Amino acid sequence: LRVLIEVANADGDIDPIELQVIERIVIAMSIQNADFQSILALYRRQKDINWAYTALEISPSSSNDEVKKAYRRMFHTAGFALLAALFITLLMPAVNGSKAWIQLGFMTIQPSEFAKSYIIILLGLTVNDYGSQKIGFWEYMRNPFVFFILCLGIIFLQPDLGTLVIF
Repeated sequence: LRVLIEVANADGDIDPIELQVIERIVIAMSIQNADFQSILALYRRQKDINWAYTALEISPSSSNDEVKKAYRRMFHTAGFALLAALFITLLMPAVNGSKAWIQLGFMTIQPSEFAKSYIIILLGLTVNDYGSQKIGFWEYMRNPFVFFILCLGIIFLQPDLGTLVIF
């Protein structure tokens, strides 16, 4: 969906006809309208001052705590999508002996590269929030550690362990 929106926005603006075509695809893919509007808001930054609130699916009158919760929810959703993409690589045909790539026809992506960035950001957010919590360090670091172990486990199942060594 993001690729379609990127293509439509290549000239700097999404025409109404392009938007109608994308909306038909959204309906055909059974994507919820709130999710579609959330993604679309990222491309309407110049026109909509409340684009960030729309992307987080909250109202502009939300408190700081509500904004933080919505951001974390979005970030965790991205983490689950990343784990799913890593798992999908196990089902893809091998390319030069490696199954670490997802082939999309016109391009290939390697989800483990996105996982590295995600783990760094997740650790940064976790360490930033650690001082304000009244729990132990390892209890607080559980989520980043579990995500890291899950990523390693999925990558370990691939026949080419080069990605695991670099990860």
